[in-house]
Amino acid sequence: MAGILITPASSQELPFAHYTVEKEVNPLPSSAVMMTHQDRAGYIWFVVYSSGLVQYDGRKQVLYDLENGLPSVDVRELIEDPSGRLWVATEAGLAVTTKGMGEYGIGESIVFTDSLGSVPLISSSVIENRVCVDKAGVVWTGTRNLGIIRYSIDGGQNLLSDTISTSGSSGGNLDVRALTVRNNGTVWASLSGG
Repeated sequence: MAGILITPASSQELPFAHYTVEKEVNPLPSSAVMMTHQDRAGYIWFVVYSSGLVQYDGRKQVLYDLENGLPSVDVRELIEDPSGRLWVATEAGLAVTTKGMGEYGIGESIVFTDSLGSVPLISSSVIENRVCVDKAGVVWTGTRNLGIIRYSIDGGQNLLSDTISTSGSSGGNLDVRALTVRNNGTVWASLSGG
């Protein structure tokens, strides 16, 4: 007869560490980290409000800011699409990497742009929880008064864009407060006023 032995599970408990800019070996430019993301190439990205993006490879950090194509250093959010491109939401609009993360060579600087081909990205404030990517690779961007702007890249390098109205009973577009992709692939939007 077989038996099952049940024992209490244990796990490693790590100490709580308080981050201070002055005392770190590799200090971040600010402690205002909005989010972190690990890209498909394995790099860790810190979204640092008021400083830009910090890429960490396990040994050193690289700061990406206006000189690297970000429209603002007031970065709010970062997502990665299925092709490996990073999309960055800032107080001055969106930026996207010029190619997928797997296409950059070792040590090559990542370049961001506010347009792909002849299609510009939104150039007004995009804040937290207003950017998502669906299962088809379409990037959805919620705005305060322009509706929901969708971006996709066709088989080549051409950016396609369209807008979904969020107009309310007053006629103007409602503020998009949050976007999320459900497990079944549908995108849900939370709007001001309902």
